[in-house]
Amino acid sequence: MDSWVSGGGKSLSWARWTQRWAPFNFEDNLKDGHGVDWPIRYPDLAPWYSYVEKFAGISGNKDGLSTLPDGEFLPPFEMNCIEKSVRDVWKKEYADRHLIISRTANLSKAQPIHLALGRADCQSRNWCGRAVCMAHISAAIPLRFPQPLKPVNSQSARFPLSTRLFMMSKKAGQRAFA
Repeated sequence: MDSWVSGGGKSLSWARWTQRWAPFNFEDNLKDGHGVDWPIRYPDLAPWYSYVEKFAGISGNKDGLSTLPDGEFLPPFEMNCIEKSVRDVWKKEYADRHLIISRTANLSKAQPIHLALGRADCQSRNWCGRAVCMAHISAAIPLRFPQPLKPVNSQSARFPLSTRLFMMSKKAGQRAFA
């Protein structure tokens, strides 16, 4: 049976969801009287949120929700028919409930910064949003270490690092990432 072992935390199971904390999230400890107060507030972090959103390529809507601040988004992916139906019912029945498209690190429309790093538009093949396609299983790695992983020749440009490692290990008859 083919299997592979992976190490690490949630970076491989985050489903690429990328939400900003709201301003009140930084004040929860202070207001509740539990834990240590955050040494920073939302305005301190907002420019860094924007930087990361542009660099990683976060897709999503600007929904205007105080609980989920808007950011620097690529165009959103479309909701499916069931999601649209639930959203429409909630709009009519519950003014305080919102069904929105998730804000994810999936390139709906790659920008020059992404193309320069060898990234391209998401092909919207359904499972990619969960980062379980073999070609995208370690999609977080190129975002954290973009320059060392930048393709240097046409052979390496065809596959991300995770796929190349997997393919090399298969050729050698070993388990990947073991």
